[in-house]
This record gives sequence, C-alpha cells and structure tokens, in this order.
Amino acid sequence: MQVVRTNKTIIETEEFKIGDQIKVKLKDFGDVTLTAQKITDDGVLFMFDRVITSSFMNESSTNSVDYESSDLFKWLHTELYEQFPEDIKKHITDISIPTYKQIFGVYDYTKFEFIGDEQFELMKKGKNRIFFDLEDKSCWYWLQDLAYDKLQSTNYFEVVDGYGELNKTYCDDDSVGVVPIIFLH
Repeated sequence: MQVVRTNKTIIETEEFKIGDQIKVKLKDFGDVTLTAQKITDDGVLFMFDRVITSSFMNESSTNSVDYESSDLFKWLHTELYEQFPEDIKKHITDISIPTYKQIFGVYDYTKFEFIGDEQFELMKKGKNRIFFDLEDKSCWYWLQDLAYDKLQSTNYFEVVDGYGELNKTYCDDDSVGVVPIIFLH
C-alpha cells in the first residue's frame, strides 16, 4: 500500500508506523487521508484527518442507549462502510469514532467510566485534537462516550470542541462533526 511518512516521503509498504498516512477514495466523499494512530499485532487503527460530515448521535434527544445502539453507529456501519472501495472493505474489522480516552487519556479528577484503550500518541499534543471540515473550519466532533455520571442520566454525549477541548452536547445536535476511525487487518 502506498503510504506517506511523517517526513512526507511516499513509500510502498505493508508495515505501518504511527503517523503514516494513507489516501482512500470514498464514493461520495472523494479522496480522504487517514493517519495511523495505533499499531497492533492484529492490524492498524487509522483515524480520518478531517471531519467528513456532520450528524446527530441520535435523531431523538435521548441517549437512553449507548453509542453501539446509536443512529450514528448504524450510519457508520452501513452507509459509510459502503463508501469504501472493495480492496479496503475486505480489511476493515471495525469502524467507529474515537473515545474520550483515545483522545484525552485519563484524568484523575474525573468520575466517568471510560471505554476504549490508551490515548493515541499523536493526540498527546493538543493541536492534533483540533479537526477541520472540508471547508477548513475547525469544528466540534463526536466521541463515543455518554456525558453522564452513572447515578444520573442525561441526553448528552461528549464531544471535542473547535479548540481541541472536551465538551458535551445534546445527542440530537446535527451540527457536530464525525471523525471516523477504522481498524484494518
């Protein structure tokens, strides 16, 4: 696969490093760039470099369901998945959006339960948490995590705001961006 390394060198390789970038042509979204965020023995986790669309988490203003039961989760696994070329689709083992922990790591003061795994190395720099849409405007984007204490339910999900900081918004806010992540084996 053709890869762009952090020093902007273009090489052919199947051995990825964190920071390597690949370009993929999606049917309706055109060419997109994805950056390797995590390397495992089972494959590579890539994150889109831009917000590709804005969407609600749930069409109704409730999060009585978790991320895996959300409308956005369904959209990612159906409509977005179908956008990929066949040679990439056969290697996708997961398609999602990032978790709080992948973007921010764990802070001692929080009382939330985290899902996912360790913070992406590239996200340790605050500037890397700021994402832009196709018109080069910084924008908010969804995280998988419900923004609530286990003792108290709300209709919020966590988001990253245009400054790369943690925030929250209603699940039916359709102005929030989507930054997909995919795992390729």
